[in-house]
Amino acid sequence: MLSTTAISREMLVAICKLKQTHWNHPIESQLAWFSSHVAPDDAHILAEAHGEIVGYVRLPSVAALLDGVACRAWGISTVIVSPDLRGQNVGQELVRIATAEMQRSPLKPLGVLQCSRGLVPFYARAGWLIFPGVLKCRKDDVLTEFIRDECAMVYPGVHHVHQDSSLILLTSESF
Repeated sequence: MLSTTAISREMLVAICKLKQTHWNHPIESQLAWFSSHVAPDDAHILAEAHGEIVGYVRLPSVAALLDGVACRAWGISTVIVSPDLRGQNVGQELVRIATAEMQRSPLKPLGVLQCSRGLVPFYARAGWLIFPGVLKCRKDDVLTEFIRDECAMVYPGVHHVHQDSSLILLTSESF
């Protein structure tokens, strides 16, 4: 696992090229997005084969309120695998490693992500659960629904979530 500051320009360009295989955005716009949206305390996990980056996942770190109690949350964002390795469990291994890192963290963060309903089984295999409560984000004291037509999932770790749970992420970023 790497911090944002440990990612070299060369690695970042390789990550952007990998992302481009799934999301067709020019490298320069991806580099600009990375510099303006990725925080220094975000974590990054890379999969490499033959000296090339073939898989990537970002774990943004955000402050959160779970049922009104302050906690840390790590998101799962940008799970991407080289097209020729898709379907070979590389993405599953990246999510498994990310989840294990959350468990080992002394901060004991709550894991949170949003995904299409079709991806729920993929994340469930790594121990993630559909979040049964209400998920919102807060920016500048304005609360907004965090998800649209997608599914919110959590990795509770030491945190207890239930049907009436309320999770507020203190960010406007989606992941």
